[in-house]
Amino acid sequence: MSRLRFYLLRSIAGIGLFVLLAGQRASGCGPEFPNSFLSNSADELMTLPTLSFSLELDRLLSASPHWPVDGDKTKRLADVELDEVREALVKAGLSVSAIDEAAKKYRREQPPAELPPEFALYAKGANAWREGNTEVALAAWKELLGLPQEQRHYRTVWAAYMVGRTLWDKDANAARASFSLAREAVSQGFADSQELAVASLGWEARTYYQGGDYAKAAKLYFRQYAQGGVSATVSLQMTLQRVFQTDTEKDATADVVSAGSIPEDKAPPPRDGILKELAADGELRGVVTAWFSARGGPMTPWSTREASTQFARWLKIVGATASLDGREADRWCWVAYQNGMWDEADKFAGQAPAHAPASEWVRSMLLLRKGKVEEAIEHLSNAAKYFPEDNAMAGISFVPPWRYNQSEQQPLLSPPVRHLGGVSGVLALSREQYIEALRLFLQAKQWSDAAYVAEYVLSEDELLKFVREECSAVPQAYSRDEWWEPLDMRYLLARRLVRVGRFDEAREFFPEGQIVAFDSYVRDVRTGYDLQQPTRKRAEAFWAAAKVMRTFGMELQGTSLHPDYAMWGGQHEYPQTWRWRAYAGIGPGGASWNPGGAQWRAGVLFGPPADELRRAVEAKVPKNRFHYRHRAAELAWLAAALLPNDDDMTALILNTAGRWIAVRDPQQANLFYKTLTIRCPNTVLGKEAAIRTWLVPADAAPSSSE
Repeated sequence: MSRLRFYLLRSIAGIGLFVLLAGQRASGCGPEFPNSFLSNSADELMTLPTLSFSLELDRLLSASPHWPVDGDKTKRLADVELDEVREALVKAGLSVSAIDEAAKKYRREQPPAELPPEFALYAKGANAWREGNTEVALAAWKELLGLPQEQRHYRTVWAAYMVGRTLWDKDANAARASFSLAREAVSQGFADSQELAVASLGWEARTYYQGGDYAKAAKLYFRQYAQGGVSATVSLQMTLQRVFQTDTEKDATADVVSAGSIPEDKAPPPRDGILKELAADGELRGVVTAWFSARGGPMTPWSTREASTQFARWLKIVGATASLDGREADRWCWVAYQNGMWDEADKFAGQAPAHAPASEWVRSMLLLRKGKVEEAIEHLSNAAKYFPEDNAMAGISFVPPWRYNQSEQQPLLSPPVRHLGGVSGVLALSREQYIEALRLFLQAKQWSDAAYVAEYVLSEDELLKFVREECSAVPQAYSRDEWWEPLDMRYLLARRLVRVGRFDEAREFFPEGQIVAFDSYVRDVRTGYDLQQPTRKRAEAFWAAAKVMRTFGMELQGTSLHPDYAMWGGQHEYPQTWRWRAYAGIGPGGASWNPGGAQWRAGVLFGPPADELRRAVEAKVPKNRFHYRHRAAELAWLAAALLPNDDDMTALILNTAGRWIAVRDPQQANLFYKTLTIRCPNTVLGKEAAIRTWLVPADAAPSSSE
């Protein structure tokens, strides 16, 4: 067994338990990190992302932006209601002071007497409704609706809506008439300060859902969504889930008939009949497609296991009911692939437009499954090229699995080009195209993957050449759509060059804010090694350099990834990327899919080549975290070595530098302690250390500058 392979297998064994426990790296404590494609399994790389249901609905509506979620909506509606009250008081002829006084006393359940009668009638009905006296409530609201139009401008919509709310599960037809009346009143100019016309669509849809007429329910829920009712996404999902229940469950049609909700002769058609009704309606067919697209298929943890069975049933129904256009084929190939229906995915991809980015993505994945890497890469490139840069206009937006928000109220989106660039970068790296991989990761804003290539795979000279040719001296502006900072390749290179002592080349790549510390450190280190300088001056220079390194070690020579994780400010850590890569490439596992009856292994397409692993193992990357503290302690040791015994400065340096490393490396700190007590036994620090039998804490040390 080669030395490299033995080393890798030994390292992999050490992380085996972590891999078993981690599985798919779910969110835990700490921030939501960007995805690392190099740490993903082949299964994850070959799985299409889950689409956002709400944004797929927007696509059907040809609406670019998603309806915003108004976090202060309750407060805003209350303000609008109060504005209406003031407006009504103005029309009643009250003075400004009287209006202010009446507005202060306003309560919906007990409106001031100065307001028109419609307010009191609505409040009477609402109070009775809350107490369960629906007869009194309905009588009050109907009395309100019987007023002349000019006397019920502000509460007509409210009353009609509440009549429907009261009757929705008792008299569906009467409730629908009331909901329709509320919307008609809005179209005639009656006030709708609480947006009840939109809400009425959902409640009217609920009457159809209750009666088993799911097609009409879905139609109304979609109208509600189109008019700004974002909560309709959940209602649509529930309705469609009910429609697509498996055959082993009791049919909903039988439920509603046996319960007496509707007469048997007016019962909706059996479930296949409902599916045919959905399939025959182009708008509803699009909603169903959006629903399947957003479920993720069986590879997605939150999807139902029956998704593929339901989709197969849907395809059978649609094939006998409606003709397929290219726009639908573009999504159907996506859903078919998600559900492992490879032949169907290939067929629909062929029916989709040639340059539709979603279909190009599917084509690339199907080709990869067949091992046709070169052709697959071409389609991946096309998919990225045809997606507009503006995510809202991309035609497809997905919720990345590491930032999933199932409520769909606020979808956490990642532009498709980033995902495509991540997969392309992994393929390039697996083919030993290291510079191209780095370029792809940077373009896709996959910072941790780019940092791995820059720190572990490329040599210093290769990285230096790349940065000088392709990384502008002026930092590129990035929109702050994530909490993390973009990777500064110039700064990464600067710190890497410092770690190997190439100071002259490093300086030009440091950001302006770190130049002073860098110059001070380099000047003092060089003075310390200058044998032409007086001994005391050399010692003072080494000590000054040690303190700079102790204070600014992360900034001067920290690694972006392991062991320092400077990308995250040193606050978080995770397993080394090359260990994940080695596990995927050497381990017998990887993807378990079996395309076309042929065995397929992850390492063939995505696993690391031997040259990459050799480079990663041999990379001049520090092994231990806080290595710069050890560097600071080394410089302090050199300073102390140049100073005389029983010198207060010698004692201070040994005691202070030992404390720097005492927590993480007590054995090395013990050397500083012993040296302090042996070389400086007559100093205050030396005596105190001897009494304590350890280094003297800062708060117990004599007053002196460190």
